[in-house]
Amino acid sequence: MIKLAVVTATRAEYGLLRPVINELRKYENKTLQVVLIVSGTHLIKDYGNTISEIESDGIRIDYKVRIPVNSITEYDISKNQANALV
Repeated sequence: MIKLAVVTATRAEYGLLRPVINELRKYENKTLQVVLIVSGTHLIKDYGNTISEIESDGIRIDYKVRIPVNSITEYDISKNQANALV
């Protein structure tokens, strides 16, 4: 099986990806699966918990990956990205 992953982390890019996700999912079958990974600010209440937009659009979410977004310094950003990779 071929798995094609689409990753979204913010409302801004989700708006652009929504039609792409919907179009790709039309071709899902026994040999192709389009996997949606939701991360970043989508999962944070202070940023609007925008995962609810994806859910209300009826788009299947396959994985949720929490990444800290409390970044003030370059060190914070690097540390958050390192933790996300782990």
